Amino acid sequence: MLRQNEFKILVVGPFNSGKTTLINTACEGKIVKTEAPTYGLYRTVKEMTTVALDYGRFTLRSKKIHLFGTPGQERFSFMWHVLARGLDGFVMLIDGNDPESLPKAKRMYELLASIYDVPHLIVVNTKNGKASVKKEDVKKILKTDAPVREASVIDKNDVERILEDLIKMLNKSDK
Repeated sequence: MLRQNEFKILVVGPFNSGKTTLINTACEGKIVKTEAPTYGLYRTVKEMTTVALDYGRFTLRSKKIHLFGTPGQERFSFMWHVLARGLDGFVMLIDGNDPESLPKAKRMYELLASIYDVPHLIVVNTKNGKASVKKEDVKKILKTDAPVREASVIDKNDVERILEDLIKMLNKSDK
């Protein structure tokens, strides 16, 4: 915890899972981004990618929340630990329409969950309101008992619900 009623939350997930969008939605567009053009196969998915971090802050139910988004490409994985220093919890995002990203999500999740013993939850991002990736499959593949939710990171209500759930978990772990 940064200070009383202040939390550092890491937003992690594979490339194109919705990390920047979640932070942008939560902070109503007032965020710091470090993006560069994508290349190779990534270019067919989107033009820009996070190379260091996304950062935004906002207040939720009198709690100041600092959101730090990690790069999703493994070549920037050194930033995961840099950004994780002092974290209170994390949200793991998975693209609900990209089952092929699950092995990457599993590697990322195993690494973070084994090093950082903090409250966390997993979110299957239903970008278009539907997901081909099922919550049960995510729990099985990631071998986790962590809560798994479905949500759209472009929906402000969904994002607030996700973060409220994590804040409740953080408050319970402080007791």
